[in-house]
Amino acid sequence: MHYFKSDFKRADMQTVNIFNHPKLKEAQAIRELTKALDNDLEKYFLYATTTNNKFIFWFNHQIGVLEFNSRKKQITSKMREIYKNKRLKNILYFTSIEAKLKNKSLKQEPKKQIAKDISSGNFQINCKNKQLEKIFKNIQKAIKENNIKAQNV
Repeated sequence: MHYFKSDFKRADMQTVNIFNHPKLKEAQAIRELTKALDNDLEKYFLYATTTNNKFIFWFNHQIGVLEFNSRKKQITSKMREIYKNKRLKNILYFTSIEAKLKNKSLKQEPKKQIAKDISSGNFQINCKNKQLEKIFKNIQKAIKENNIKAQNV
């Protein structure tokens, strides 16, 4: 990560303790606060971020967002307890929490053709019910028309 690149060594070539880096401490604080989520929410949880004084939990499914919102008071109180006990006041600051759904890419894979259409439309209709016979004839006609269209393409 480029956050630490310039902080590894000072001009006098002394190494800097990267474990005291503010970004690392912030990431550790965020990880600690995500422990406020219940086990059943963790399966939908992706990661957490802080932006504009908001602590945002990102979920991979809408169920996670809905469950989070229904338990928001409980999660907030757990987060306050962790915030106080771990003394995160000087590391991380936020005024509200929320849950968001991480959008998956809308790229769809092309559908595989499972079976070829092998019907020619030339089949006997052995139906005594006139309404059903009419439906089968419409199906037969549609198959023949689709075969003609497929040949012209």
